[in-house]
Amino acid sequence: MSSATRKAQQQLTKTRFSTLDQQVSRRLEDHIKDLCAKVIASRETELDPAISELKSALREHTIRMRKMVAENFAKGKHDNRRSP
Repeated sequence: MSSATRKAQQQLTKTRFSTLDQQVSRRLEDHIKDLCAKVIASRETELDPAISELKSALREHTIRMRKMVAENFAKGKHDNRRSP
């Protein structure tokens, strides 16, 4: 297998995983939106479980975002500029 073919396959694999990560992230974000609506609509007796589920989803989202930032930083995809 040639070097160019190997590089093309590696890039395709990275693209597939990146697309999959984006889909999973979107699903989690949609789930968080649904949970927010559930919390708002919950009666007092249903509130604690709904908030607990929302907290769990937010923790998962935070973990994923930290991982994404760390990976991008390690790859050199960071911007040292700060927004005003």
